[in-house]
Amino acid sequence: MIDHKERQLQEVRKDRRAFIEATSLEQFNTNTKRKQYPAGSVFKWALSEVYGPIGSASRKEGQ
Repeated sequence: MIDHKERQLQEVRKDRRAFIEATSLEQFNTNTKRKQYPAGSVFKWALSEVYGPIGSASRKEGQ
């Protein structure tokens, strides 16, 4: 059986995405329409969390 939470966490680590916030899908859609998130941000449904674009974690660490 697939553990979707673990799989999505592995994807986030592999893509080096920065955590933005925990939210619902409806709130993510609303905030996306209002351009509250950077382009390339994704909602991980199994985690109910929003993550930034690929490589955003490494940019934060480099500052």
